[in-house]
Amino acid sequence: MTATPPSRAATSNTGAGRARPDAGATGTPPAAGPRRWTNRVAVAGIVVPAGFFAVMMVLGLVTPGYDWVSRYGSELSLGRLGWIMIANFIAPGVAELVLAAALGRTIGDQVSGRVAAAAVGLLGAAFVVAGICVTDPATLVTGARTWHGMVHGLMAAVIFFIAAPIAALATARRCRRQRRFARYCVLTAVATPALLIATFNSGSLLGLTERIVIAVLLAWLTTLALQLRHGNLTTR
Repeated sequence: MTATPPSRAATSNTGAGRARPDAGATGTPPAAGPRRWTNRVAVAGIVVPAGFFAVMMVLGLVTPGYDWVSRYGSELSLGRLGWIMIANFIAPGVAELVLAAALGRTIGDQVSGRVAAAAVGLLGAAFVVAGICVTDPATLVTGARTWHGMVHGLMAAVIFFIAAPIAALATARRCRRQRRFARYCVLTAVATPALLIATFNSGSLLGLTERIVIAVLLAWLTTLALQLRHGNLTTR
């Protein structure tokens, strides 16, 4: 007897199965890669702000002749240990720039989400520039300011008067169904510039007041990263 050759359909199906293995064979869902990247970015966004504040406080305690209660944190960029504070500015800047990219991919489906991501990116860029452009000493004689000192001051205005309020308000709009988080965003948008204005009028407590407004901003950025890490920002 003559063996019956396999049908063309069976051969075709077999070839297709060999040429295109099941997507689940690799063990990695298609969205696992981007999600893993987003999680790593979120973790950085959680850890780096706390690290920034801790380094600033420790430097304020170990820098000779520096009184952290009455002097700006930016003045730690001056002197022998200044390079540490410069790097300390740049690190959160880079972290927030990457966080902005992750936010754009997560909540960029709406205008408010895109605005929030752009504002966080502006905040991160301002941190980097503020680190590169070292501040002037607060005791410098009026009229003797350097260009990099003026740029540093401008970046502080961008962070606290522009980027942070816009980012917080846009996030509140995007996540308005999460009422508690949205209210927290609005509160941050109002408190950040208000506290910075209070800092300018705090006299001998200038350093302490500045650290309060910095803590308020960093706490919000950390909470934003936590929301991203837990997948809560995808709620429409």
